[in-house]
Amino acid sequence: MEGRSDPAPCMLSVGHSGVHKCDAGHVCQHKCQICQLRGDLPNQCHYPYQHQTPEHHQCERLHQCPKACAMCQEPCPIPFDFQEHDQHRCSSTVCWKDCMFSCGRKCVTEDHAHDSTTELVQILKGTETQSMKRHLCGSSHRCLVICDTPGVSKQEYKTQQKTWQTQSGEEFLYDHIEVNEIRGECENVIPPSQYSHGQSNKEHRCGGQHTCRERCQDCNTFCREAYEQIEIQSNENVIRRYKIGESSQPENCSVSCKRRGRGHYHLVECPGGENCYEKKLGTKAKHSNDVYYYGVDEASAKKYDQILCSAYWSRIRWPPPVTDVDRKLIDSYSFFCSEHAPRDKNNVIIKDSAKGFCTLGAWHSDSHAFECQNEHLTEDSYEGVDVCFVIDTTGSMASYIGQVKSTIMRIIQENEIKLKEIKKSGTFQFGIVDNRDHEPEGDYVCHRCEFTNHRAAIEYVKTLKADSGGDTAETVLDGLDAACNLKRREKSDHLLFHVLDSPPHGKTYSTSGDHWPDGCPYGKTAENVLSTMKKKKIGYNVLRCSSSLNMMISEFQKHIEVKTLKFSDISFENIITTRVHQQLIDTEMTLKKLHA
Repeated sequence: MEGRSDPAPCMLSVGHSGVHKCDAGHVCQHKCQICQLRGDLPNQCHYPYQHQTPEHHQCERLHQCPKACAMCQEPCPIPFDFQEHDQHRCSSTVCWKDCMFSCGRKCVTEDHAHDSTTELVQILKGTETQSMKRHLCGSSHRCLVICDTPGVSKQEYKTQQKTWQTQSGEEFLYDHIEVNEIRGECENVIPPSQYSHGQSNKEHRCGGQHTCRERCQDCNTFCREAYEQIEIQSNENVIRRYKIGESSQPENCSVSCKRRGRGHYHLVECPGGENCYEKKLGTKAKHSNDVYYYGVDEASAKKYDQILCSAYWSRIRWPPPVTDVDRKLIDSYSFFCSEHAPRDKNNVIIKDSAKGFCTLGAWHSDSHAFECQNEHLTEDSYEGVDVCFVIDTTGSMASYIGQVKSTIMRIIQENEIKLKEIKKSGTFQFGIVDNRDHEPEGDYVCHRCEFTNHRAAIEYVKTLKADSGGDTAETVLDGLDAACNLKRREKSDHLLFHVLDSPPHGKTYSTSGDHWPDGCPYGKTAENVLSTMKKKKIGYNVLRCSSSLNMMISEFQKHIEVKTLKFSDISFENIITTRVHQQLIDTEMTLKKLHA
């Protein structure tokens, strides 16, 4: 054999025909022609040496067809050889496409060529209609259509800064909340092997409660009532009014109406003539003659009507945006009793309190009614005015003692007529407290004359003399405490006139010489004495006869309202008489309001 120096003997029988062959298993020396066709690195042909059949040369390797499945692009499993095949198909027997609902699963149709034979169907996704080949995975699916049920199911809130212009024309930035509608997806489930949940494929519901699509005229949010086919009047001629101290924080109509509280109204452009809302709604509306401004010095020529809250919402066929409890409060009158209406720590009336406010409806035409009615002065119960003088009778006050006598007489002469106009049986009563100082600085602490008629009071004042008083401070708090304990009438006005030129004992009230710098030796303080005075509704008036009272007045004002009356020797009587007269005027107005 070729390549061997020592040829092996032929393995065939003697006399055989054909070529001699040994038993060494020699193979073909040619390269695999299929590898060459595929462009692979050619392997050795595995057929016998000088084989006659087959005619081509091929290695032992199974050659994969380089073509992909015509359906799914998977490799063709038919071996690649010299017998060509025209159809390239993988071994799969089911559809290779994804489910048309993009659920991540494959179509389960048992036809690998399903994509080329299936029908085109119309399917809704969101708000768009798409033509798609029908490929389904065999599972149920959530409908992809946006809910088409009328009404609002979801809302989106966006905050942005805007500029607000006040009635005075001033501008400031505030956070504006924009409310937009969001449509939810249909909650219906599409059964397996189907691409819609009904033959009509029209009823798509999100499952949420749908509310009215009309927007509030005040805050532009959506109506919260269930969706109904009702006609809502539209009116953009509404003004939001800001008052001193109000916040520009964004708020909807519910917050706005609750904030504005009892008896508030809404402004609407007046239609004019017989259509004016005051004429159409009666006591529920008033025509306004106020001028409203768009900007600085830019007055509106329009006229507006004031419409009470509940009537305003009823007019536009819109349910009030507040709870029944809040609505009851809003529908009530804002007129309050200044004496009994509760106040916060800043002395501001608490608007949502029931106590102290008129219990009748807003803008009612009858007399006001209060829960504290029995505690009020009335025309029938009013008894008159109780005037008390607290007089410092130390040595420096001699000139003022005489003026008190003439002042009492003048009060009677100049105010008797006014008192009789209020109540024919009303009378003036006068009480006197005179104080000096503690021993050894003074010879007595204080004396008092209970409330009596003017003649008896004048006789008592005649007995007073100005004397003693060593240090600067006097028994001021002792005198006020005694005045608080005088027996006053319950249904009368209570006035106290304090005539003095020296402060109380204690460094809290003065920096001058004081035998008792730690305060009254009997333990009396401004807080406990003046709180009693305030509780008994005694109007406190100070006739300051010296500048040394400044510290005292500042300290007293922490506990009670102090009216400081400025006067001269000539005006002493007049200033007190005028103050009494003003009290009578105030009382007369109060009684008329309560009766109105």
